[in-house]
Amino acid sequence: MWRLSDTMGAYVPSASLDFLAGRPVEVDHLLRRPLERAKKLGVEVPHTEDMVRQVEELLRERDLKYR
Repeated sequence: MWRLSDTMGAYVPSASLDFLAGRPVEVDHLLRRPLERAKKLGVEVPHTEDMVRQVEELLRERDLKYR
């Protein structure tokens, strides 16, 4: 398994693969829900808020849907 993994190349998250392929991206489950949960718990997560906005803007610019 170690030899096999050495030939696999760099890891790319599935959301990135979806984005690059022009498929819908699971923004809701991967980013929006954790952000809402943090807010309910009173945890400030400004970087996550920024990331959600940036990802949603990129998807709008490319006219891609997000789930």
